Amino acid sequence: MLRSDFLAAEFEGCHHRSPGGSRRGEIHAARCHHSRGRHLHWVWVSGAHSTTSGVPGNADGMWDSGTHSAPFTFDFTFLTAGTFNYFCTPHGGCCGMIGSVTVTEVDTVLITRAQYSIARSQLTVQATDTDDTAMLTVSVTSTGEVLGPMINRGGGSYSAKFTGISNPQRITVTSDLGGSATARVRAR
Repeated sequence: MLRSDFLAAEFEGCHHRSPGGSRRGEIHAARCHHSRGRHLHWVWVSGAHSTTSGVPGNADGMWDSGTHSAPFTFDFTFLTAGTFNYFCTPHGGCCGMIGSVTVTEVDTVLITRAQYSIARSQLTVQATDTDDTAMLTVSVTSTGEVLGPMINRGGGSYSAKFTGISNPQRITVTSDLGGSATARVRAR
């Protein structure tokens, strides 16, 4: 979540709060990656502000909420990857109310092992991701039940073991960066 004394914003799946509000009114940008096609949701919490793409004195026309007083919300969907600057029209130049959003392409997840041990009632999952900073989660494909997170072994390699469960038959591994993969579970 992006947060300041006057404006809050959040990406789907990303939450960040800057402690104690803002200094000199700056907008604190979240340090997380977002995939193309996701939207940013701004929420006005006090005062009259805008979210305008570009830099103070040079709006680039990508988006502009217009100046509104709280309570107000504004959404924008990013269709391309890149870093996008934005500012508050009334307060960007004078008070430093500026920020930026980084949008990345969706990462690629590959499940390399999905094996269920009948004797131990244990599911073993191994996967790779093209982005070694991703956080991967395993779920049962048929129900959506989340089994839990995978451990990042470094270099884009991940693993997980889940004990005391029945064979899920098919699993889905989902990345917090937007990528996912599904695989049949082999039982032995």
